[in-house]
Amino acid sequence: MVGYMDSELHLAVLRPPLARTAYIYQRGGMLRFGKLTMRDADLKIIGRPARPFDFFQKHSRQLVAGYSKSTASNGLLATI
Repeated sequence: MVGYMDSELHLAVLRPPLARTAYIYQRGGMLRFGKLTMRDADLKIIGRPARPFDFFQKHSRQLVAGYSKSTASNGLLATI
């Protein structure tokens, strides 16, 4: 096709990261919340089984109440 440019960057099919019913998994693109900015994002937010999963990007109280861990690939894993 004339004029079509393919970056040849094709991400693998996304699969659920964990056997959990409450999670958010974002890969690629840019995310901003609070003072955190992630480019080429790799973010997993996992809800605890005993608590309802309530996440609002404009409010950080869920992230503050939980804990987060940086991954070996410079991603972020947060448990709320």
